[in-house]
Amino acid sequence: MFLKTLQEMLKINTTQIGKSACGPTSVLNVLAALDYSPLPDPKSLLEFFPARLRDYETRSISKYLYSRSVAGTIHEEIINTIEKITDNTFIGKFFIIKQYENKEKFAEWISKCFENKIALVFTENLFLEGNDAWHHQMAYGIENDKIYVTNYMDTITVSQMISYLTAGPWMIIPKEHIIERNLEKEDMDELKKDKWECFKVLDRIIQIKKGMFGKLFGQTCYEDLMIPYGGIAGISAFCRKENEKGLNFLKKYATSEEDIYLPIYEKNVKVNRLNLNI
Repeated sequence: MFLKTLQEMLKINTTQIGKSACGPTSVLNVLAALDYSPLPDPKSLLEFFPARLRDYETRSISKYLYSRSVAGTIHEEIINTIEKITDNTFIGKFFIIKQYENKEKFAEWISKCFENKIALVFTENLFLEGNDAWHHQMAYGIENDKIYVTNYMDTITVSQMISYLTAGPWMIIPKEHIIERNLEKEDMDELKKDKWECFKVLDRIIQIKKGMFGKLFGQTCYEDLMIPYGGIAGISAFCRKENEKGLNFLKKYATSEEDIYLPIYEKNVKVNRLNLNI
């Protein structure tokens, strides 16, 4: 099932429009796939919806790690931007899924989304594949266990996508990025906060600075540094407000909306848990 055919998407697909700008790029692809016109100019969109950049210039470890954790955009910003651009004629809902989600049911839900004229943006943990990135990709089709995505035009298996969506909110920072930066008192004060404590970030930095690898509190440690990702993995689903069938479909498969706290941003975001047991 396809929202747009491959040939149609090749004509209207937008590839990355700037550094860390997969979120704004996904906005353009959602609008194009749902036949919104006129599309925003990419440069104007980046002024309206800028992507946060990694701060490679700072010598402060805590400032660098924060810039890595919040680089790009999060799902909430994509949803808000699309709703603002379309003057709320497009509606967005964000879904999270459980680990070990039923592959067949998930694939069927994706297929029914496209059948109901719903565009999907997947927020994926690609560190799982050894890539140095989280990524937002709009999907427009599914066929033979392969999900068709944009930016870049590719296919991802349903099993792969489930793993990207459920791997957890983490990132890996090369040890060299830690060794070459300073660990000052302000950094230590910042990194003692709860939002960094979940990965024992400060303890690991001290180990890396001392060249100590092996075990930390009885747990195996790796040479590089694991830190929290500021956002959350999941699926942003979009359809036109006039599309009652599509809206009813999304409501049918959504649990009651709830808040999830993002400690890096120090705020709550709205999520729905995808319920496929219907």
